[in-house]
Amino acid sequence: MQKLGKIFMLVLVMTMLATFFAACESNEADKSTSQAISTTENKEPEIDPKQASGTIELWVNPAGFQSDDLQTAWVQTAIDEFNMSYPNMKVNITVLPWADSATKKQLVMSTGKGVPDAMYTFPEEMATFAANDQLVPLDDYFAEEMSDLIGVPDSSYNGKLYIAPVLLATYGMVYNADILAKIGWDKNKLPTTLEEYDKFLELSKEKDYQSYIQNNLYDNLSGFSSVLWSKDTDYITLDKGQVEVGKDNVEFKTLYTYLKSWVDKGYTPMDSVTNVGSAPSAAGIGDFYAGKLASIYLSGIQIKDEKLQKAPFDWVIGPALKFDDTAKSVGIDIVGGFMIPKASKNVEATAELLKIMTNKEHGSAFALGTGYMPTRKSAGNVFTGLKGYDQLADIYANYDEVRGVIHPVVSADFNPILQIRQKIMLGKSSVEDGLEEMKDTLQKDLDKVNSSK
Repeated sequence: MQKLGKIFMLVLVMTMLATFFAACESNEADKSTSQAISTTENKEPEIDPKQASGTIELWVNPAGFQSDDLQTAWVQTAIDEFNMSYPNMKVNITVLPWADSATKKQLVMSTGKGVPDAMYTFPEEMATFAANDQLVPLDDYFAEEMSDLIGVPDSSYNGKLYIAPVLLATYGMVYNADILAKIGWDKNKLPTTLEEYDKFLELSKEKDYQSYIQNNLYDNLSGFSSVLWSKDTDYITLDKGQVEVGKDNVEFKTLYTYLKSWVDKGYTPMDSVTNVGSAPSAAGIGDFYAGKLASIYLSGIQIKDEKLQKAPFDWVIGPALKFDDTAKSVGIDIVGGFMIPKASKNVEATAELLKIMTNKEHGSAFALGTGYMPTRKSAGNVFTGLKGYDQLADIYANYDEVRGVIHPVVSADFNPILQIRQKIMLGKSSVEDGLEEMKDTLQKDLDKVNSSK
């Protein structure tokens, strides 16, 4: 009996264990099934492009084409290619005048009404919307294209890509090669530092030649941001949000001392200080085209000018200046492209459209129509028939860094900064006092912005 009792107890225990493990397996199976269902439910369903339908609202700004019709035709060629994959998606193009652009974008983004699927933008504008979490990150959509893109840093915010770049404005120091020969300067070894450029100006003046030094513009348009950025300093740094201009900043004091000396020594025409505008004065450009100036800082668009292309002298393009030989080389650019608001109902399809619009083929067509450089490295120099662009493309390919974005407070304080600079150049303020005045002005406005957040 005792033996039978032990056998019974053993069978009972084995039965209980079997039941327990069966229950565990059932629970694990239920858990796995539940996780699978949850994963499936959280994943956005993949839509066959052939079956996708709807309308993409695309807002573009005038970008340099000779007419809005030509720009619309450029967009339409990309749409035609897009419709080969998305035959049931319609794209409406709206050309938004610059005068109404900022106000209209802010209105639709703040109200959420009438928000388009994609809008043309630039880094400073994009950053405002990205900071408010109103844009779709494009990294995953452009993952395969990322290594070929130019302008990614300025197209990004907090490490995420928010602009599909299509426009790259470039700049270069253009030198009269005939004057270089007269002063004994090798045109294949153009100045790269402040000290070298100062020597070039001195030798040019000895032969009665001046250079147009753009003192009337903020540094990212005049070329001098490259000097500051080469040593990782700026009026207000983007990464730290700190005001760094001032009498104790070596780079600023050195740069402004050079600028002031170039005016005092007559190395540059006085209208380079007093002219008001967003480009060199008409007189300055005209004098360079006539062979009267040794150098001038121009954009890629200006290099395309027929008068320069047919100038009666040889000319070459040099790099943006850096602080000294120990500094990195930094090229200055202005990036433009398209952003996708989170309010878009057609994110996947819109991203595919933007990939096509900004690819090598259509991006090159955009460049040829506007005079800007392509934003794809693989495009190379598309202006094979124009002098200078091969040099410009090579220069930008060899910079250590290319950037163009400035702090929004600095952008808002353009005029005060330029007025203080003019006082320094005209001897109405010392370099140190002027730099301190800039520092106080920017710090005051930065504090206002920070306190309002």
